[in-house]
Amino acid sequence: MKIKGFKRHKPNFDEDKPITYPAQCMCCWDSGLVGIPHELYSFFIDGEQERPFVCSRPECKHGRRYHEAIAANQEQRKALLCTDKDDYDLQFDVRFTADMCESLHQYQQEQWRKTVINARLRREKLKEMVSDLSQNTAIPSAPNDDF
Repeated sequence: MKIKGFKRHKPNFDEDKPITYPAQCMCCWDSGLVGIPHELYSFFIDGEQERPFVCSRPECKHGRRYHEAIAANQEQRKALLCTDKDDYDLQFDVRFTADMCESLHQYQQEQWRKTVINARLRREKLKEMVSDLSQNTAIPSAPNDDF
């Protein structure tokens, strides 16, 4: 299934090439809304949380758009199909600080780096296994059907 405007990032498995990240901001994965990994959920959130957090990382242009929309007046927000400022404020939680976003960004980058390194190691191991298997296994010749 293709999603318009969505580009799937393929990890770079080549050993000689540097690790590339799938998003500029790993806190929100370039969506503007923070995606908290389940293993960190209780660290960042206390109690019931129903509203998505807006990314507050200064380098994140997507999170900045949400903050600008929240601060905008009603006329500026008409393009967002929101008629009341209070309505819009209630949809998002802006308590996620820049430090929290930066911590999550660094954590996500480290997790991605570990994922790529592990994939590279698995790939090398599979290459070795295939090589060993191909060297140790002789393909039997076809039987001679001469009568």
